[in-house]
Amino acid sequence: MWQEDKCIRTFIGANAPRGASAHRTTLYDGENTDRVILIKGGAGNGKSTLMGRVAAAAEERGWEVERVYCPSDPKSLDGIVCPEGRFAMVDATPPHVWEPEAHCLPEEYLSLSPWVSRDVREKRAEITEKTEELKKSRREADKCISAAAEADSELSCEALTFASTGKLSGMGRSLGEKYLPKASALPGTGGKRRFLSALAPGGIKTFLHTPEALCGGEGRMLCYGDSLGLSPFFLGGFCETAEKRGFSLWQFFDPLVPSRLVGVCVREAGLCVMPEEFGGESVADLGEAFSPADREEMGARPEVLTAVKTALLTRAGEALGQCLGLHDEIEALYRPYTDFAGLNALSDRLCAELAGEK
Repeated sequence: MWQEDKCIRTFIGANAPRGASAHRTTLYDGENTDRVILIKGGAGNGKSTLMGRVAAAAEERGWEVERVYCPSDPKSLDGIVCPEGRFAMVDATPPHVWEPEAHCLPEEYLSLSPWVSRDVREKRAEITEKTEELKKSRREADKCISAAAEADSELSCEALTFASTGKLSGMGRSLGEKYLPKASALPGTGGKRRFLSALAPGGIKTFLHTPEALCGGEGRMLCYGDSLGLSPFFLGGFCETAEKRGFSLWQFFDPLVPSRLVGVCVREAGLCVMPEEFGGESVADLGEAFSPADREEMGARPEVLTAVKTALLTRAGEALGQCLGLHDEIEALYRPYTDFAGLNALSDRLCAELAGEK
């Protein structure tokens, strides 16, 4: 069932085995974007609040806004994208450092340092201590994420020993031929690469409603079953058909394995192909790529590896929760030294500039 929430919520970053991973190159359409504001500021300096206010102003104009969230704090914005307003904003502060290739073409800096009193140095010792604790918890989370990825890799290797990748690709192509129009009737909206899930504090966070928001109330959700990481072969076949027919794609990836394609949205056709957790019309079970003899030879190994991966991800979620708690404590130390009235005035100015009359 299509939900009421019309907001497009995504992640471009992931808490991945080799550290933060991001699909930044497709955050915005460079040819049709006039301004990209790279915000520099520390914890509790109002970066997310600033972007949220600008997003709300754009939506009041009736413009569509994509809200991009932080995988380490899914309540906090990492960025916003407004194609109709021809602008984007992004948190460019470490660990997601972002620098322009050519200043103001179209990326420009916005530092929030002027709105933070230097009196915050009174809290230097406390902030330094909390920061070191946060780094320690983060290292623990990273170890668990890396170990989970190793279990996942072993699981996928086990599956690929037996699975027919050609059959999986054929299933995907057939799905595209059945459900996609013969040719795109609308101009392409540009390809996008995103995550809909994050390895987040407390566990995996998924924006289940976003494919629905992308396709609208008349869209169609097709879902497939996959427990062994075979989706790239199946979805690769579907994407091949879609691209041949002139459609642009929103592609969604696995945060644990950032190169693994797990979902596709074809906005012009109002069609999504997503994992079964999204609750749409079931159209494929990737387990069909195995014969009964294959399943018997694999035995219980897939279930054991899946259980190991799940346990490690649970521990990673706990460690990320500790990181978020420490981050919140650091924000609380900065907050009394932040000029929120000045930041509100800044956001009012940006709302007028970015979401005002064009």
